[in-house]
Amino acid sequence: MSAKLRRCDGCGKRSFRPAPMLRDEVWLKLADEHDTLCDKCTWRRQRERHVSITINSLKPCPVNLARGWFNLFARLVNAPPENIAEWRAIAFDPWVLFRTELHPWLDPDGAAPRARNQFSRWLEEQWLNEQEAAR
Repeated sequence: MSAKLRRCDGCGKRSFRPAPMLRDEVWLKLADEHDTLCDKCTWRRQRERHVSITINSLKPCPVNLARGWFNLFARLVNAPPENIAEWRAIAFDPWVLFRTELHPWLDPDGAAPRARNQFSRWLEEQWLNEQEAAR
């Protein structure tokens, strides 16, 4: 079974940069529930439909952190989002840590590099254990 690339429901392209994951109440102003939009179609619809998209519009999820959407919107405001605790709860996911630098609102103590190094050491130990077990 082969994976099928999703098509942007706005422009029809199959190869595109995904738009940020938005809260349902914001997304439904731009598209149907199960639609997929590229970032260009999202911004075009946002302008055409006069939909405000702010940092509080972002859905707290690893994809928005790893793809840099949180950091982009954070640069535009002076205060953390209302749901900063939700963002902090997912910020130290290894998948996120290895794909982006965390915004200071997410890592006020600067612990991310230590967490990244600790996880790297753990991975290396696991790999070495697997190599020894295979011998």
